Amino acid sequence: MDRLERSDLVDVDHFPCGCLVTTMDRKVLFANQYFRDYLGWDPASLIDKPIKTVFSRASQLFCESFVIPTTMHQGRCSEILLYLLNSRGEQVPMLANVRCVPNDTLTWVFVEADNRNKLLQKLEATRYALEEQRDQLDQLSRTDSLTGVSNRRELEAVLERLFKEADRSDQPLSLLMMDIDNFKLINDSYGHDAGDQVLCALAKVLQSVCRETDVVARLGGDEFVCVLHDTDLSGAQVLADRIMAAVSKSADAPCAYTVSIGISGRTRLFSASSGDVLKFADKALYDAKAGGRDRTAVQLPAYMQRPGRNAVRHAS
Repeated sequence: MDRLERSDLVDVDHFPCGCLVTTMDRKVLFANQYFRDYLGWDPASLIDKPIKTVFSRASQLFCESFVIPTTMHQGRCSEILLYLLNSRGEQVPMLANVRCVPNDTLTWVFVEADNRNKLLQKLEATRYALEEQRDQLDQLSRTDSLTGVSNRRELEAVLERLFKEADRSDQPLSLLMMDIDNFKLINDSYGHDAGDQVLCALAKVLQSVCRETDVVARLGGDEFVCVLHDTDLSGAQVLADRIMAAVSKSADAPCAYTVSIGISGRTRLFSASSGDVLKFADKALYDAKAGGRDRTAVQLPAYMQRPGRNAVRHAS
């Protein structure tokens, strides 16, 4: 193949971009003065050298696997980000356009991409920061600001999801609804700051006793709910007893307090909606408080009841 004479392409030396002409086997036939001015290469020293001389290792692989095949197939490959090496071996980001020309050569044009690269990095950093902020706001919208457990909005979403899963898998699902006995008296006697500390202490107890797969939520006021995944009523009763025992030993509250707990759920044999379970857990909580507080009670729909199933138990 005839060499390209520099005199034929003299004007290319003044272009504000890098210009290379290579053979199909990627040997350099021509390099303009841009390679000296911007990258520190003597253009004459690049003649007959493989083009990989001025490419980073990653860009070499990218060219062989994508850029060259695309150019050979489509006749061109446009706006490709490549990293060229300057004479000191430092990587310089460049935007490349490659064309396959009729005389069986490839023409390469490179423009500086440093500012573009910095802009892309800034855009990526901004996108990441916005996603982080969105995730934080989403978490805040689903979290009770005082206690750090799930709020009512999140509880409703969780109940819908878990009950659908339980219906599909025919697994038991139990729910504990509780509140703090005589909470108004605590506020009146010790102040609202103390009342807030008691709420946080109970939330901490619930989080420590419940499993990671369970969901702890504050409905509002002093009322909390625990949704127990894949747990039958006997298992729910065991967990309720553990909660009451932990409450009695809690050292995080400024005063002693007790809780009453209502228990309900769906079983493998008897399905129930989340609304039904919430309603009957609330009735069970009423029964526990009517029975003297500091105790648990179980309440189920009539069609799910067995003799003695709806019962009130004092904390042991």
